[in-house]
Amino acid sequence: MAFFSLTEVKKGIAEVISNSLMGRKKIKVDYEEITRDNVVEVLQKVFPMHLENRRAISFLMDYEKGKQPISGREKPVRPEINYKIVENHASEVVDFYKGYIFGNPIAFTQHTVEDNPDTKQIEASGGVFMLGKLFLEENKNAKDQKLVKDILTCGVGYRMLLPKRNRSKWEMSPFRIISLDPKDTFVIRNVGVEERIIGGVTYYTDTNSNPHFTVYTDKKAFFISGDPVINKLERIEDNGMGIQPVIEYTLDNDRMGIFEKALPVLDAINLCTSDRLNGLAQHIQSFIWINNVEISEEEVNTLAQKMLLLTKSVDGAAQANVKYLTSELDQQSEQVLKDDLYESLLRITGVPNREGNTGGDTGQAVILRNGFAIAESKAKSMEPIFEACEREMLIVALNIVDKSGESKLKEIADLSLSDIEIKISRNRNDELLTKLQALFTALNCGLNPYDAISTVGLFDDPDKVYKNSLPYLEKWRYEDSEVIGNESEVAV
Repeated sequence: MAFFSLTEVKKGIAEVISNSLMGRKKIKVDYEEITRDNVVEVLQKVFPMHLENRRAISFLMDYEKGKQPISGREKPVRPEINYKIVENHASEVVDFYKGYIFGNPIAFTQHTVEDNPDTKQIEASGGVFMLGKLFLEENKNAKDQKLVKDILTCGVGYRMLLPKRNRSKWEMSPFRIISLDPKDTFVIRNVGVEERIIGGVTYYTDTNSNPHFTVYTDKKAFFISGDPVINKLERIEDNGMGIQPVIEYTLDNDRMGIFEKALPVLDAINLCTSDRLNGLAQHIQSFIWINNVEISEEEVNTLAQKMLLLTKSVDGAAQANVKYLTSELDQQSEQVLKDDLYESLLRITGVPNREGNTGGDTGQAVILRNGFAIAESKAKSMEPIFEACEREMLIVALNIVDKSGESKLKEIADLSLSDIEIKISRNRNDELLTKLQALFTALNCGLNPYDAISTVGLFDDPDKVYKNSLPYLEKWRYEDSEVIGNESEVAV
């Protein structure tokens, strides 16, 4: 049984679209944990659920690449004129949000700060900085781009962290980050209220089209081969990490892709554009109507190939005539319809209309006009969900670092999740003058320099900026007040 084939998709585009509009379903089972005794049974139960998600994921990924329903359109009337134009706005929406929200690298900074009683200055922890170096070594920024495209396209994405078995002398990171295909990966949850993840599954096919599954739990890694109906447990290994390493990322609570709710509108835009070209082609290739003209049978066959139509009046009373049979679309009305569909797409997805100009080009007007404020609002609603998933990844990373027991990584192993703040930064240069004035005012009013730098929203990494700026912030350094006589004097 070749379960990796997309024959399920062929059940009908309408069925797949109907399923995809419901979002990716969570895979749940009534088991407290996965063990040697039940792992095969669990896999057999959950795999049909995964296949349903897989059909939708495959459809959405193909859709984003340009393989859309209009490509299979059939036209029974004059089938020789059948344009199938794909205006790939799905890719446009994905590319916009990938650049707008995740265009800059995701930064990790220290969230909690300690007040040094000797200097009254806030020192950033070296552990967070070293953790960032490990992610830099593993090319996390590049791997984030693949992950982000997955979650924007189909609503879910997966990555896995595993310990490195052999490291070169140039490598410091004890773990490696692996990008996983959402079509071949899923996590298994318990049906309880917490929906606790009890296992992560990833699989692949070899050159002989034989599937191979790996099921990870906190304690074990189960290696299974064969079709899910008749699969075989090949071997079991201990999970030295002590934690399930497959991390699931979601775009939102609906687990839907960014353009998924707009699929009917996207299909309508393709249909509108294709029919406009069909109308133009049919106008150019109009039939010539010949009535009451005597021609031979051989000439009739020749004329038919040249788009000529021959008729005769029943009583022969009508005069002979020759003319074009034409029907031309109202292109102006078609353009109004297409513009309305495109505006609907932008409203549903929250993408700004970058073609029009509805206001001034200075300051906040650039942000507010044409929907950029809506895009910002949508981006802010996505960030907490992504950050929560990143924290799950951090738990695995810190766990592997701790298990490595390396003294040079002790600063990282001593970190807790509350020490690390995840920064998803966007363009910080809007309202630059206003932000600089706010920073200057805050410093002059006596705010702690670290708090002032963090508050104005001008910098992606306030900790780094503060640390680098310490020599230049001396004029705002706070010193203990000295009481002279009956007056209290504060040196600033």
